[in-house]
Amino acid sequence: MMGPAKWSYFYLYVIIDIFSRRIVAWCIADAESATLFKPLFDDAIVKHNVAPANSPWHATAAAR
Repeated sequence: MMGPAKWSYFYLYVIIDIFSRRIVAWCIADAESATLFKPLFDDAIVKHNVAPANSPWHATAAAR
């Protein structure tokens, strides 16, 4: 997403439930980093009571 000044951007992190197509967690940040995504991911797991060892995870973004 474009920011308020030229050449500034924001990054939207979204976790989507593939079955229901519902957005279960999201966050906007000024940098792209796994350290910013990890707390969002952990909070979504706790909030929705997911057992991570038994669930399939899919990613649409390429690994960097």
